[in-house]
Amino acid sequence: IVSNVSQDDLIDEFFADKPLKFLVDFFEYIASNARLFDAILGYSGDPQFYHSLRTFITDSIYGQNTKLNKLISNSNISSDYFTSYVSSAHLGVTQRWLENGLDQSPEEIALLLTKMFKLGPQGLLTEEISRH
Repeated sequence: IVSNVSQDDLIDEFFADKPLKFLVDFFEYIASNARLFDAILGYSGDPQFYHSLRTFITDSIYGQNTKLNKLISNSNISSDYFTSYVSSAHLGVTQRWLENGLDQSPEEIALLLTKMFKLGPQGLLTEEISRH
């Protein structure tokens, strides 16, 4: 799922007000294999698998994505730290979702991550505060 993310689709979807499609597909896959993912990403899972998965996600999304890499380089943010932050955050949310027994649908968790990625933690909190 992650290795088939299109550069153009990712950039186009990023600016839409909906969850990134590949994230919905990713979470649907995890939900359909929840016991396996809980075993390998949970507390008793293999830390090396987590690291390998994070590296794979980073390489798949950012490795050949010239448009996204250009956006990152134009921001004067270290690409290494940026990709580490994003991939670790996505896997951390995935782990928490598994720990919580898939308490939200794949679309809901994908939308949450999409918003976190777009807005950052502060932007997301500011958006929520302005709604109330």
